[in-house]
Parts: sequence; structure tokens; C-alpha cells
Amino acid sequence: MIVEVKNLKTEMYKLRSRFVKLEQVAIGEALMEASQPIVQAAQAKAPRRTGRLAGRLGPTLSKQRGRINVAVGAIRLSRSDKGFPYWDRFQERGFTAVGRAKKNSPARQSAKKIPGKHYLEQAGRDSFDQTSRIFADRIFKSFAEIQAAGEAAGIV
Repeated sequence: MIVEVKNLKTEMYKLRSRFVKLEQVAIGEALMEASQPIVQAAQAKAPRRTGRLAGRLGPTLSKQRGRINVAVGAIRLSRSDKGFPYWDRFQERGFTAVGRAKKNSPARQSAKKIPGKHYLEQAGRDSFDQTSRIFADRIFKSFAEIQAAGEAAGIV
């Protein structure tokens, strides 16, 4: 049996690009798995009044310009989500309570500074070692699987 392949270079390029996409998926999955200790620590440290903020904390995967990121924060379930805790960044970073004061009014000068609680920052610092260990284990395992698949296909 003879198999003839036309445009071998382009076909090999397409095949290799699929493995690059597999690597990106593996990195994304590893980041999502590694973010779980941070999410759990942030949920434990989140300010509780109604419990809505702590219940909505979770990881969000994004890919921009070839970079894969995972952000931990409040999750919006839909565009019209009425229960979205938009105030999570105010709780994290703090804010200045000025009300409806104009730009240069005396009320703005004597505004009350509300300090942030920095629960996400603390959770990230406390869970960094565990998170990096989980990420490294997962990424080495995934890349070994991709390497084995590439060798089986005769690409590597």
C-alpha cells in the first residue's frame, strides 16, 4: 500500500500547530487547577455580610495576544446577572467615600477613606507555594502526554 501526501510541508505545519494548541490548552487547564487553593483561601478570607461575595469567587480563564491568564475574583454568570457582587474590587482595594461631591469642593477634601481588606492578595500570598507545586506537577504531566502523542504520530 502506497500513500501519497501532497503539500507535505503545509500538512506537517498544520499538524505541529495542533500540538501548539494542545500545549496552550494544557497550560490553561493547569492554571485553572492550580488556582483552586487561592480560590478556597479567598473564599475563607472574604468579608461576609450576606455571603454572596464569598460564594461568587472563582477563577476565570482568558487568552489575549497569545498569553493565557487566570484571574481570581467575583464571577459574573451572565450579562444581566442581578446578583453580581460588583463591589468586590471596593472590598479588595478600598475606596474614598465622597458621595456626590464636586471635583474641588471642601467635601471632597475631607472625604472618608475606607481601607481595603486585601483578601485576594493575602490568599495569593498564602497559597503561592501550593499553587506553584500543583501547576508544575500538572504541566509536566500534560507535556509528557503531548510528547508521547507526538512521538506516536511520528512528529517529534
